Amino acid sequence: MKFGKTVAMLYAMSTFGAMAAECLDVFPDPAATYSASGEIEFQLSSKLVGSDGVLTFNTIDDKTRGFSCDTQPCSSGPISSANLDLPAFRFSSVSSDITVPMNTTSTLVGGEYDDVNIEAGGQLTLNERNGTYIIDALNAKLNTTLFLDGGDYWIRSLELEAGARIIVNGTEPATIYVEDAQFKLNSQVNVGQSAANLTLIAYDSIRFDQGAYANGFFYARNEMQMLLNSRILGAVNTAELRLEQGAIITYAPTELQTADFGATCSSSSPIPTPIGHWPIDICSVTGASGEIIDIIAANNGQTLGGASIEFEGKYCQAGSFQGTGDVISIPHSDDYHVAEGAVSFWFKVSDLAYSNRRSAGGMGIFSKDSNGLDNGGHLTLWVLSTGAVRARQQTSSRSRTIQTSRLINEDQWHHLTYTWGDEGMQLYIDGAQAASSSSFIAGLGDNREP
Repeated sequence: MKFGKTVAMLYAMSTFGAMAAECLDVFPDPAATYSASGEIEFQLSSKLVGSDGVLTFNTIDDKTRGFSCDTQPCSSGPISSANLDLPAFRFSSVSSDITVPMNTTSTLVGGEYDDVNIEAGGQLTLNERNGTYIIDALNAKLNTTLFLDGGDYWIRSLELEAGARIIVNGTEPATIYVEDAQFKLNSQVNVGQSAANLTLIAYDSIRFDQGAYANGFFYARNEMQMLLNSRILGAVNTAELRLEQGAIITYAPTELQTADFGATCSSSSPIPTPIGHWPIDICSVTGASGEIIDIIAANNGQTLGGASIEFEGKYCQAGSFQGTGDVISIPHSDDYHVAEGAVSFWFKVSDLAYSNRRSAGGMGIFSKDSNGLDNGGHLTLWVLSTGAVRARQQTSSRSRTIQTSRLINEDQWHHLTYTWGDEGMQLYIDGAQAASSSSFIAGLGDNREP
């Protein structure tokens, strides 16, 4: 049995829905590629900060002398990341131009425009909150400022000249769709603000010139270039990425949960913030053998009994288990004493008929449990030989089990989400509710098991 890149995510929550493919699988590292033939090039002193050391790029050209992944050389994994589901690009159908004169201030309501030009020192505010702007070309010249409210911006060609800035007003995220974008010398995009405030999706290419800085998430279907000493805080995904001397991308994974990707991936849905996430990476941050990093709260797990890590995950790596007592053990944390929550992961079963110990009631895939009821709050999930999934949750005095129909196929990746709380026990397989019990309302209580 194998667990995918998102082996387990643990949520504290008040409401929860079925999850589609996650934006975290599009941006699993500071830099990733959806392309099976993706390429990344590192020039001297360029690097990625916050990576596990294994990238989804098929080809890595590393000229950093061994420091492309900060303190170690990046290595190539054979599995590409997930991809965004891009809608058709929206082009402007009008011919009216807008010009903001030099050193003046202007505003623009939502709608369609041809060319929008901000002359040197000018300021333009696009201030229709949650509105939509469709622009053919936007050129922000020397030392100009473009203020954006939260909303959608379709700009065929976006160019910031030297010293120009984009600032996102308020806390609502802005999503910019472009064919091409270029950020020239020392320009700044959302600098000083959360990376969650800005997402830029390019249907062709993105270029950051010397000294350009940005906070946000950037996707370029064809290619992306970062020139001398340019910086990004967030993450990128593209088919071809070139980092020239001193260019650095620093990962911001927690901001993915609130960034707006315009339904091109699932993190635009209202989901709670994870309190634990174990991606099953092959490189330990601390150097401990077999350590499994929790990238949310640093409650790291450990492989025991021969559990191994392979490249054959749903996205990137996976954990592999033979059913002979090999496990990944994650220590208890009092953060897991949640009345309402969820656990979520990908898994694949190679042989439904296999069982090393049939008395255990199936192939265990998740357990925070012990023998007996103890103080309650116990939870176990199994896959049965019939292809059904079973979930059992317990209080200090009673136990309840729910079970799906035959949904699991051999050698096929499946996504599981189990939720508990005021709405009872809810079990989802591949995004659809498969079993539930609204009458059993219990949390993880005082359970202190790993």
